[in-house]
Amino acid sequence: MSSKTAHPPIILFDFDGVILNSTGSLMAMEISMKDDKYQWNKELLKHYTPMDIIRLFEKATQPKNRDLIKALHSYFTELLPKRLKRLLFFIQTGRLSRKLEWIHSDFYPNYASTFNQLIEKGIILGIVTNSGKKRIMKWLHKKNAERYFTNMVTRKDRKELGTKPSPKPILGLLDRLKNQFKWDSLDLKKVAFVGDNISDIIAAQKAKVTSIACSKGHGDPEEIQKLRPSFIFSDITEIPTHLAKIFPNLFS
Repeated sequence: MSSKTAHPPIILFDFDGVILNSTGSLMAMEISMKDDKYQWNKELLKHYTPMDIIRLFEKATQPKNRDLIKALHSYFTELLPKRLKRLLFFIQTGRLSRKLEWIHSDFYPNYASTFNQLIEKGIILGIVTNSGKKRIMKWLHKKNAERYFTNMVTRKDRKELGTKPSPKPILGLLDRLKNQFKWDSLDLKKVAFVGDNISDIIAAQKAKVTSIACSKGHGDPEEIQKLRPSFIFSDITEIPTHLAKIFPNLFS
């Protein structure tokens, strides 16, 4: 009789706001908020910070793809009353954000030592993101970080697995890892997902894995706390020192 293959602990990460900081996006949003061609509702706009606008984007991009454009327009109707100006803002700010990202954004400090510590403990790392695979791979190559991650789910997989806050991207990657390593089964108590916004935490909770929120990311702290994730850390560097709590009985 063959013995069953038990799998090691698994930690899956969101990318933006968790591994990559938001400097480029914040700069792009600040520039766009000062641009009069979009015909902002100035009285309303003065109550928003660049991060507030980014969080609106995060909320708007949670629906399924067919509802994305409708959701974006709905969330920004009051801030940008003119529909065509609103559409122009979506397109141009997205392009500006990507341009500034490659110049000003970076991985959070000490990412390499953090991932190395986790891998040395035998933990398998992966990425689950709603962002595009080419962009993620370009960043990983730029930072020489491909070696840290065994597998990933990206926007490329949305037709098969959907997007967060659905649990399917997380469960889909776990299934890929199971097949990749030929594990007999999956123990969700040995899986954690690290995110920075409500869609990440909801996805982790629906997938029934440990949910870890990073407070330095895009998410609204009050909304994150209301969801009661398993853990709230400032950033990923806190994870190695809390493994005994994240995975009880495995690192005691």
